[in-house]
Amino acid sequence: SISLRVYCDAKMQEVLLVKAGVPWKDVDVSVDFIPDGEEELQLTIQNVLRRETTVHLLSLEGFDERPNKMTRFTLRLRFADASHCIVTLKDDGFGEFCPSSNRIWERYLSL
Repeated sequence: SISLRVYCDAKMQEVLLVKAGVPWKDVDVSVDFIPDGEEELQLTIQNVLRRETTVHLLSLEGFDERPNKMTRFTLRLRFADASHCIVTLKDDGFGEFCPSSNRIWERYLSL
């Protein structure tokens, strides 16, 4: 299973993105979020077969510097194969106030 650590409803929590047992070919998940001073994302990968938990920290550096809470990102997860996840992060801007930089980056994570 893969989850994203976020601040929601006045507390830090894990948002489940991919549930364990879902075929890797069927995974194509997107989620939008607005960072609140964060400089990195925390993805937690739990391998239920090996009973291992891996935490990946993904930096938000390189995107346009904007005032706090004035950027919206889209995070997309899909798989290249059974043991490699593709994480795509896209800067969506913030409406008329902050146009998108159209910057996109991808990371390949080994599971």
